[in-house]
Amino acid sequence: MTANRRTDPDLDGRRILLADDEDILRDTVRDVLTGYGCHMVFAAAKHANAATPVILTTGFGYDPNHSIMRARR
Repeated sequence: MTANRRTDPDLDGRRILLADDEDILRDTVRDVLTGYGCHMVFAAAKHANAATPVILTTGFGYDPNHSIMRARR
């Protein structure tokens, strides 16, 4: 275990797909999640298991026609 590694049984070993168009945000979230033992994965994860939970977030306010709302549908 490295000095920066934290333990969290809810996160350790989880596979995470992270997508963001801002490099700094993507890198920061990746660093935090891998520090908790998560493995970052590609879009094939959802295809391999349709029951894979997905969390969609945006910095925009609610707009039913926004791309993130269309993606949720």
